[in-house]
Amino acid sequence: EAQEYWVESGPSEFLLDTESSRKRESERRRFAPLSGGNSEALKPPAFHLAAGVTPKKLHLPRGVVFEDIITEQSKEPITSGQATAHFFPHGITERTIIHIKDQDQRQLSLVITALLGQTRMVDHYVKGESDEW
Repeated sequence: EAQEYWVESGPSEFLLDTESSRKRESERRRFAPLSGGNSEALKPPAFHLAAGVTPKKLHLPRGVVFEDIITEQSKEPITSGQATAHFFPHGITERTIIHIKDQDQRQLSLVITALLGQTRMVDHYVKGESDEW
């Protein structure tokens, strides 16, 4: 909603969640108090602003908004709240499409490829299931 973007960095051992890993984690959390689990171990990994890349949160130009964002983690386009695209130290990234539009409703898609982490700019709305993904 704030039309902001920034870069964060986190622990090198961070892994993306899958449906099965979320289910396992839910079960682990459910039974952790019974097994004397450490509440510190239940905290999610700490991400922090990568000041060397974006020293502060940046705003899109006036009249430009995020329309939605599609990632491998989201089954549907994310239209509100915060969306995250993951980039890993070895150069691979999570496939992501960022849709932005201006006040004249002109659309632009930023398509981030998974293997090389390269971004391609397309002057129309690219759907996640299309060949342009």
